[in-house]
Amino acid sequence: MRPEYITPVDLPSPTDDWNPSKEMLDYLVAIFKPGEQVSLGKKVFQAEDGRWKPVNRGDLFPVDYLTERLAKGRDVSDVIGDYNHEGGVFVRINPMLDDGGSDKSVAAWRHALIECDDRSPEEQYAMILKLELPCAAVIFSGSKSVHAIVKVDARTEEEYRKKVDYLFKTCKENGIPLDKQNRNPSRYSRLPGVDRGKGRQRLLKTDCGKATWQEWVDFIEESKDDLPDIEAADTFIDNPPPLADEIIGGVLRKGHKMLLSGPSKAGKSYLLMELAMAVAEGREWLGWKCAEGRALYINLELDASSCKNRLHDLYAAKGWKYSRGRLDIWNLRGRSEPLGKLCDKLIRRSRDKGYTIIIIDPIYKVITGDENDAASMAAFCNFFDRIAAGTGAAVAYCHHHSKGEQGMKKAQDRASGSGVFARDPDALIDMIALPLDEGRRKAVTDRLACDALYVELDRLKPNWRMIISQDDALIPSKIAEWFSKEPGFNEAFDRAMAAAESATGWRIDGILREFPGFKPKDIWFRWPCHEADTTGMLKDVLSEGEENIRRRKGPTKKEKLEAMGAEFSLIFDTLAARGGDVTAQAMAEDMRVSVKEIYSMAQKLKTFVIKDSIVRRKE
Repeated sequence: MRPEYITPVDLPSPTDDWNPSKEMLDYLVAIFKPGEQVSLGKKVFQAEDGRWKPVNRGDLFPVDYLTERLAKGRDVSDVIGDYNHEGGVFVRINPMLDDGGSDKSVAAWRHALIECDDRSPEEQYAMILKLELPCAAVIFSGSKSVHAIVKVDARTEEEYRKKVDYLFKTCKENGIPLDKQNRNPSRYSRLPGVDRGKGRQRLLKTDCGKATWQEWVDFIEESKDDLPDIEAADTFIDNPPPLADEIIGGVLRKGHKMLLSGPSKAGKSYLLMELAMAVAEGREWLGWKCAEGRALYINLELDASSCKNRLHDLYAAKGWKYSRGRLDIWNLRGRSEPLGKLCDKLIRRSRDKGYTIIIIDPIYKVITGDENDAASMAAFCNFFDRIAAGTGAAVAYCHHHSKGEQGMKKAQDRASGSGVFARDPDALIDMIALPLDEGRRKAVTDRLACDALYVELDRLKPNWRMIISQDDALIPSKIAEWFSKEPGFNEAFDRAMAAAESATGWRIDGILREFPGFKPKDIWFRWPCHEADTTGMLKDVLSEGEENIRRRKGPTKKEKLEAMGAEFSLIFDTLAARGGDVTAQAMAEDMRVSVKEIYSMAQKLKTFVIKDSIVRRKE
């Protein structure tokens, strides 16, 4: 609650038919219980600062005595005795055991006093109502202040002090400056129903605000939790708000989160650098178009020089022109902190930069808690939400796979640790290795090396295609025979062969929360870049463990066909051994299928023929 936005609330206007006895009665009934004693400060003096104060510790009255006489309409002076009409009458906020006038004499720690005279009475009254303090009564002092008698209902003095500390702290946080002297339970307030100079000590309300202390605490804590309000669908169902801009087309929106998961040696850091570059340049990343924007890459693993050289190598390898002012690097190797501590520093440094995407690589450097504990990881992942909310940028980060064959798992189950990692982000992009047998590796190496050599030859000898035969152009060693004498070719050849021989195949899979799913993408990692597999050589390659899982799901089409052929041959041979022709009808009866299915089986097997309903084995 901000005081500058509080609208003052007028106090109830005093009326000509003011009934002091009833007002005092209503107050006493609201504050005290039958059988208790009320301490009244009737004898007052005016101090040097002009304030009126009680002379002694107070006079004790049984509350039953006061309420019985006030209920009969007796005049206030007849009930409590004469009092100073200039200084008014004080009353202690809690029942007392004796007239000692100290906290030790308090009979019940039921109420606390809230008093603030640094603002107008109308502003004070508005603040008390706005804060929904659980008030037993609210009194106008007759001068400058409004008193709230707050229900704390403490069982012990220690509990009372804790509750009053919370009450005063909350009032201060909400712009109500309080008199710190009002913390004690034997504090004096003002008794409604009496004159005070030209004013009147009046009862404004009883039993207002939250019904109990606990209800009020729950209300305050809920108001401090920074959670959004509950909204009715009526307000947006016919006119929904616009969606956040897409940063990676069809994959990730601004302000959302993306996890890249994969094993070691997959080049995840290179791939995330490529993403930062793709956003900075408005290029494609893994075949997805990225919106042009400003990117921040947070390097937690490499030394600063290595990180900068990687970025240089990537731009050179891709042949992209660098656009100034769109890509920033924050090198934190050796300076990283748990994400909970780094989070606010990152938001503070990034808030005014206008980043479209922030990339954190890798998260194991900033992780807190046990990565296998769901509760710890849920709390950890919340920091990514805070960064996204605090900066307005999309947040991307990477995590490693767990141990074992990943092809037997779904994409969301491959990341190491708790499943929270894969289920928390809005987009999960997963990389899985595709092993190549010796024959395929040779074919891949030749194809990739040739592709690289073509680019070099276009630069070194533009008319090279007119010189070499088409067959030789498909074999790196043959290309070398034709052009090894060209200046610079041998160095280019060594580079091309080294890159081709070290190339690794990968399949990109994933789960998207905001967009339809995508078909798996096959890519190569040829240092330092990842690129789509345009050769088709990875299309039918199974990842490690994938063959096992496929078998567990059931036999392949080939296996089913072989089983069907074995059964068909066995039945045919059995019938043929009885003598005579084997009819399609007899085959159908023994195999317990229709005659039509026998014709279909024979056609699929291609080792039998059926003519005029007679089944024969092909010669």
